[in-house]
Amino acid sequence: MSTKTHIAIDTAAIDTILRAIAWIERAQDADPSGGVPAIFTPLRGWSPPYPETTGYIIPTFLALADRLDRPSLGQRAVRMGEWLLSIQYPDGAFPGSVWLKGKQNKESIFNSGQILFGMVALWKTTGEARWRDAGLRCARWLLTNQDTDGAWRRFAYRETLHVYKTRVAWALALAGKHWNDEQLIAGATRNIENALGFQDQRGWFEHASFDTDTAPVLHTFVYTVQGILESGLVLGRQDFVDRAVLSSQSLARCQSEDGSLPGRVQRDFSSGGFRCLTGIAQQVIVWSRLRQCGDKRGSWKEHSEKSLEYLRSVQVNKPGHMNDGGFAGSRPIWGPYMRLRYPNWAVKFYLDAVIANAQLMDEEGWG
Repeated sequence: MSTKTHIAIDTAAIDTILRAIAWIERAQDADPSGGVPAIFTPLRGWSPPYPETTGYIIPTFLALADRLDRPSLGQRAVRMGEWLLSIQYPDGAFPGSVWLKGKQNKESIFNSGQILFGMVALWKTTGEARWRDAGLRCARWLLTNQDTDGAWRRFAYRETLHVYKTRVAWALALAGKHWNDEQLIAGATRNIENALGFQDQRGWFEHASFDTDTAPVLHTFVYTVQGILESGLVLGRQDFVDRAVLSSQSLARCQSEDGSLPGRVQRDFSSGGFRCLTGIAQQVIVWSRLRQCGDKRGSWKEHSEKSLEYLRSVQVNKPGHMNDGGFAGSRPIWGPYMRLRYPNWAVKFYLDAVIANAQLMDEEGWG
């Protein structure tokens, strides 16, 4: 059971926080399921709900309910969780893609891992067995479908290895820690060790892209780094933390004067091209978490605050508009990542970034 802290968020960020929260609230209210639509587009409005990101919005809303003393956000998180329970498959897996009622989507390793964060967070907050039971079934399905080298290829995008599934490993590590399951911890460790085999001396990762023939977008690259860092913190593996520092130092060196980061992470960490707003918010979280755990190998606070200032400058500011408080996938908006769309995960990670920069995130993070 969690203990309420009622710690106030930095007043300099409160307006941007409240507008971002309201964006997710409007998104959830747009669909009767209780799930959160994946994206907003100016021409079509809200998409169908997205199980994957609804799963990891849950811990963000539970944390904000606590930090801002807004119980309604916790109630929304429970509604999200109850919808996810209603679509969980008998084998413990969760579906990929957006949810279309009556359509049986294929099971997804990555989506299931992200939803596991929500199950752990709801169990920690409420103590209710239903969240633990669903989470354990999901975690054991993940283990059953893990390859012997620690990677996940089955039920994966294009049925191939992607190192950004370190975020699945992190979810397993949290579940193993809280539910006293050494098999889950071992599975998480195997996956991180596998991913580290694809990191070079500058911190760049092979197989961090959705595709095999393009450099990874910042979003998936930082998914990889964050999964390694947080797994290291949960498992007490300083060597994992050190490898996350290596990548974070290289990204810090290519930060532009305006605080932005490149939208694709090239092998040489060059700084040109479009901007991936989601990935910038994610990297703020990583830098902030390094500062929180006492790492002094970079000017993490300065880098975080420059990037947050940039993100505040590009947040949609249209009071009264359905999209107020949102973030585009790319800047410019016609850039290649989520072109002409406003994804819910950009908003989620911005909220987490503000909380992490304020050093108000739990010691083990939350997904």
